[in-house]
This record gives sequence, C-alpha cells and structure tokens, in this order.
Amino acid sequence: LIGGADLAYHEAYCINYEEGRDLSLKAHTDDSDLTVNVFLGIPGFEGSELLLLDPAPEDVQTGTPRLDDTYKGSMVSYQHHAIGTALLHP
Repeated sequence: LIGGADLAYHEAYCINYEEGRDLSLKAHTDDSDLTVNVFLGIPGFEGSELLLLDPAPEDVQTGTPRLDDTYKGSMVSYQHHAIGTALLHP
C-alpha cells in the first residue's frame, strides 16, 4: 500500500484546447506511477477525450506507437462529461 509519504510530485502538464492552440497531442508515455487527468473546461465545451493505451511490443519497437491501422495493442477511450471530474490511472 502506498502512503502519502511514498508519493512525490513529478510534473504538471496542461493542454489548452481552444481555437488555434494545442489542437492535438501525440501518443506518449511517462514514468509516472499515477496520473490524474482533470477536466477544467467551461460550460458548453465538447471534447476532452482521453485514450489510455497498452501497446503491443511491436507497437513500440521504433518509439511512440502510431494510432493507425497498424496498432496492435489495446486502447480504452474515456470522455469527461462534467467540469471538475478526474480520472486517476497508472
């Protein structure tokens, strides 16, 4: 069991989806034990889809996996629907 004393702040990253800004984010990995994805949108905003990937070994042989017809791993899509909701994932 992990206690608060065992966790360390690593990095904060913010994506700003608005016209002319951060139009997409490529698939990536990090070395975090836990990630919290929080929807800080405004009323009426649509989007905020989160893809959680579990790539197959052949997907990452040349680096970051491509999300096209050649992707062999599994993928789960999550869509935030309410401002302030969060998803905690490994």
